[in-house]
Amino acid sequence: MHLPILTLLLLAATVLAAKCTSPIIRREWSELSPDQKQQCPYYIIFVNSVALLAKRPISHQTRDASKMSYFDFVQTHVQNAIWTHGNAQFYPYHRALMFQFEVAMKSVGWNLGAVYWDWPAMSQNWWTSDVFQYFGASTSNDPDNCVLDGPFAKSVYTVFPGLNRPEGNPTCLRRCARINNALTDAVVITASLALASNYSSFQGDDTSNYHAAGHTTIGGPCGDLSNPMFSPNDPIFYLHHGLVDKVWWRWQKTCPSFQFSYDGFLRGPDDPIANGIDAQAHSTLSMDSWPWWTVADMLNTEGDTLCYTYSKSYGDLPILPVAGCPQSPSNNPLITNTQSASLPDTWMFQAMESLIQPSPSSSPKKKRNHDSQQLQPPLSNFSIPQPKPYTTTTHQDGSITIHFPDSAPEQNTTIPPFHKIHRVFESHTVQTINLKTNRPELFHPQLSQQQQQSELWLIPYHRLSCAAPHDLLSGVDPCLLVSPLRLEKEAVENAGLNWIKVQGVDNLVAMRVDAFNCWCHENYSPSQMKYHH
Repeated sequence: MHLPILTLLLLAATVLAAKCTSPIIRREWSELSPDQKQQCPYYIIFVNSVALLAKRPISHQTRDASKMSYFDFVQTHVQNAIWTHGNAQFYPYHRALMFQFEVAMKSVGWNLGAVYWDWPAMSQNWWTSDVFQYFGASTSNDPDNCVLDGPFAKSVYTVFPGLNRPEGNPTCLRRCARINNALTDAVVITASLALASNYSSFQGDDTSNYHAAGHTTIGGPCGDLSNPMFSPNDPIFYLHHGLVDKVWWRWQKTCPSFQFSYDGFLRGPDDPIANGIDAQAHSTLSMDSWPWWTVADMLNTEGDTLCYTYSKSYGDLPILPVAGCPQSPSNNPLITNTQSASLPDTWMFQAMESLIQPSPSSSPKKKRNHDSQQLQPPLSNFSIPQPKPYTTTTHQDGSITIHFPDSAPEQNTTIPPFHKIHRVFESHTVQTINLKTNRPELFHPQLSQQQQQSELWLIPYHRLSCAAPHDLLSGVDPCLLVSPLRLEKEAVENAGLNWIKVQGVDNLVAMRVDAFNCWCHENYSPSQMKYHH
């Protein structure tokens, strides 16, 4: 009579036992003590564990990570790269890869979890990190750019065999980092996270190009890390993707509804995990390389499948969602039907110029003003074209959505609470005044998946005259930041990304850096060189 109850209790106990109760804390590279970064007589340490994993024979399987070789990871990444980049699957796929790598590392003696490198916190001088003391130098004087020092030198380490690599030594790890060039700063990444209100607006691979920039700048034009297929040949891949996963984790923790948010599109209906009819992404779908898991298994890092969290690092700037956390669908907006008109984008530069003011608490000498860098002629040289109408919808939280009914298809631009509309441009970009800071800000239209694949995505670059000089070198000025290198078309298309979209994001990143620099003495980035002396 009591057997069914006992059975239910045992089942409940089994489920509870499967829950994550003691998550491992993944730590930033600089948090590891020197003894944990190099050979120690008492235990196997991180770098040596990676090298040991590379000596394990290839198992040609991905299910049992405790038997996987380092090159099993390279092999499956090569085989599935076409499906797992530039679409919704990117983040969960690589989260599963990092989890399997963590298990594989544990099998060779490393028990402290995956490690991440918070390079956005040193975006202006990342090449000075001691990462390169342990994983080999960032550049090489070898004729084939082979790494020559450390446990991954060409005399010690051999990359995954049989790859169609460029001419030269086919077996060595190559790296030719673009030193003295900036990476994407923590300020820029945080600003992108604050704008994302659902998963599809968060990913793609990313909304600040930080993921691709990390690959192509650290790896360099010759590097394994820069190749979208066999980038895991370089062990720095795992430090970089530890960061990438943390960025997603941080966004998921921003609002309760973000934790299980997942939508968007796959590469196409012919993706092995798709339903063969459409490319719609669903959390119930499995993932390439890891078909025994669904995306849903990857959404919670402290759930039934995963069991880890992240330490706090210098790049963890506060994420303040621009439109607040999503409200219940029952909260209907209030329609105001305000009529107005838009201006041509040639006016945007001058309009931004006229609104730049130091905050009341700052002294005039702190404001950067490089008038010689001005790129547009005075307003008086232009004639005003016929304005285009738009309507606005004011929501209960104070945010405003601007509708452009004459666009085909219709586009919308949303601005957060405490902003006053100042200018609306032909590209449907909206310039506002932040009522809390009295500073101008720009907001761009939300585009559909179809629009993102067209030139409509291209966001024009509008330079402020108070921005830093174009020829400023990274890591030199104590206050100013330098924008990351723009991604090259060949690298973008090889990674399966949309070139038009990437150019627009690069423009947006540059404008965010410009805005930071206009008040750099009042703003904060952990990468500012005044904090690195």
